[in-house]
Amino acid sequence: MNHLFRHPESLVIDSGHRHQPAAHWPIPTQYRWPIAAALLWLVLSHSQNLACDNGGRRQWCEAPAGPVRQSTPDPLTTPSGREQTSQATAGGSGVQDEAGQPRPDLAIGDVTVTQFGQRLRLTWPASADQRQELRLPRLAATVRSCQWSGEEGPEIGVVPEPTEWLLRWTGPAPANAAIDMVLESEPLSLPQVPPIQPTADGSVWLAAHLAATHGRNLRFEPQPYKNTIGYWTLAEDHAVWSLTVDQPGQYRIAVLQGCGAGQGGSDARIELLRGATVVATEDFKVEETGHFQNFAWRSLGLVQIEEPGPYQLKLSARRIARAAVGDFRAIHLVRQAQ
Repeated sequence: MNHLFRHPESLVIDSGHRHQPAAHWPIPTQYRWPIAAALLWLVLSHSQNLACDNGGRRQWCEAPAGPVRQSTPDPLTTPSGREQTSQATAGGSGVQDEAGQPRPDLAIGDVTVTQFGQRLRLTWPASADQRQELRLPRLAATVRSCQWSGEEGPEIGVVPEPTEWLLRWTGPAPANAAIDMVLESEPLSLPQVPPIQPTADGSVWLAAHLAATHGRNLRFEPQPYKNTIGYWTLAEDHAVWSLTVDQPGQYRIAVLQGCGAGQGGSDARIELLRGATVVATEDFKVEETGHFQNFAWRSLGLVQIEEPGPYQLKLSARRIARAAVGDFRAIHLVRQAQ
């Protein structure tokens, strides 16, 4: 720098990659000292912000004034991060663990149930590793997947019963086995299901997984390809939804139903109850759709609801024409424009 002040004529500039001495500039001699001083000031004032290369990453050589913002380590480029990630995602489910919530209300026998959001982890004592089934209370949710956590193992089947679900497999379970069941919504037991709330326009969507089934055979079938109230082989069985109506008026009833080939023609009934009082009734015949899981919308009649408040909707069978009534995936109360 001292040389710069003593010999400003030695300054060079880059002109098309050819370095030329400043003495060749078309600048009068009396201006060279001020220009040299200005350039020196610029170099010194910006030196602390010059970037340098450190291991292939651009970093500031000196921290700027003010609070220092700490960078977050990349979990996939640090050894500890790789170890933690591989441990968290190990196993057949490939689902990363977070803090779990014990669910003793869902535990049957020696099974321990832990909730991770919309996933349930089921474990049991090592002394029971030879088991080939376990039970859960029937949940108000559709099953997205059910598989082993930690290792590969035999396929797990979900077998729904009216009040419980059986998880079954053939062959030995993996050592230190655990099962991850992933659901489409929060894993609520039936007593935890709140009344179904209307949408903004007052309509109410009654999904199959939110229905309480009553009787010996009728049940909610949670498999993704089913997601329905089914196995309806007894006329005395029925299903009930609890709901809230917030806008009086006229509502059209629509049902999403399926019925196997040659099984159509059963007589069904929908009743809307306020307490023990039936305020509306709609009778209809179940139509054949070619398969019980071939669902089709049916638009039924109109009902008038005079008062807002809590209601129940009951779906029942008056007569079964063949082997079964049909499958029902949803009922929609569609509020009509006034």
